[in-house]
Amino acid sequence: MILEEIRLKNFRNYENIIYKFTPGLIFIIGENGKGKTNLIEAIGFFSYAKSFRNNKEIELIKWGEKYFHISGSFKEKKNIKIEIGYEKEPITKRKIKIDGVLVKKRSELIGEILSVIFSPSDIRIIEDGPIERRRYVDSFISMADKFYMQSLLEYNKILKQRNALLRQKENNEKLIKIWDEQLVNKGSQIQKIREEQIEILKNYYEKNIIKISGDIDKFSLYYKPNIKNQDDFMNRLKERYPRDKKIGFTSVGIHRDDIFIGFKEKDILEFGSQGQKRSTVLALKFAAFKYLKTKTGVSPILLIDDVIRELDLKRRKLFIEIISESEQTFFTTTDLDGINDYVNIFPNRQVYCIQNNKILEVE
Repeated sequence: MILEEIRLKNFRNYENIIYKFTPGLIFIIGENGKGKTNLIEAIGFFSYAKSFRNNKEIELIKWGEKYFHISGSFKEKKNIKIEIGYEKEPITKRKIKIDGVLVKKRSELIGEILSVIFSPSDIRIIEDGPIERRRYVDSFISMADKFYMQSLLEYNKILKQRNALLRQKENNEKLIKIWDEQLVNKGSQIQKIREEQIEILKNYYEKNIIKISGDIDKFSLYYKPNIKNQDDFMNRLKERYPRDKKIGFTSVGIHRDDIFIGFKEKDILEFGSQGQKRSTVLALKFAAFKYLKTKTGVSPILLIDDVIRELDLKRRKLFIEIISESEQTFFTTTDLDGINDYVNIFPNRQVYCIQNNKILEVE
C-alpha cells in the first residue's frame, strides 16, 4: 500500500501543506517539536480514525483555528482517497469521506488503509497490562476482519446497557437476563476469533523474539480467556450478579481477557528488563505487520516514529528486514548521523527536512 499524496489543513502545526510521496523508504528529519510526529499521526489517522497518541480531535486543530481537514490519496490494487474533517465551531462536526462518499461512522474507515505504527509509547502494551494488550490485538484483527470489529462494537454496547442496569437501585434481574443472553452470544463469537488469530500472532511473535535476542529470550505468548465457553460464561454471569450489582459493573466476560507474554508462567512484567520489554514490543509490532500482510494480501504502510536510536545492532537488523518487506515506510529521526549505513541499503528513498512548519525535500 502506498501513500501518494497527503494534504493537511490546520492540522497540529501545519497550516496548509500538500506533499507527494513515492514507494520505498521516506525519512522525515527535524528537531524535536517541529512536527515530525504530527505527520506520522496524520497518516495513522487514515487507518485508525483517531490519533495514536490518544489526543482528542479538538486537540489536533491548529492553535487559533476552528477546524482541521486532512486528505490522503493511496494506491494498492485500486486508488482510494480518504478525507477527514473536524470542526469545533459553531457546532462540533466530523466528516469522513471514502472516495467522495460520506460515511456515517468512524468504524467504516477501519480496514480501508492498513498501517502499523512504531512509537516510544508502544511500551504501554507491556506495562499497562491486559487492557492495552487486548487493545493491541483487537486493533489489528479489526483491520483485517470487519465482522470481528462489528462484533466488538455490538458487545461493548450490550455491556454498557448491562452495566447501566446494574447501577440502578431496584432489583432488575429479569431484565439483566435478556442482556446476559446477548452478551454471551456475541462474546462467544469474539472469543472464537481471538483464539484462532492470537495463535497466528503467537507464531510470528515467538520467531521474532528469538531472532531479536539471538536465541536467548525464548518467551511465550498465548491467549488467557476470562471464560471457558458459552455455558461457563452464562453460569458465571448468574453467580456474579449479586457482586456485580454491588460494584456496578460486569466483572466477567471477554472484556476481561488477557494475553500472556513471558517465560514459564511468569509474565514479562514480573522480570523483564527495559531491553527485553522493548524487544517484545518490536516483536509484537513486526508480528502485526506480518499478520496483516498475510491475512489481507496487502503490505501495510510502516510508520516509525523516532525509535531506531534506542535499538542495538540485533534489533536494527530486524528493522531492516521488516522494512525490506514493506512497500512504503515513513521514518522520523532528528538526523541521519549514525544510521547512514541503514539508509544506504535502500536505493528507493526520499529524505525530507521539516523547517518552519514546512516539509522540504533534501537531495
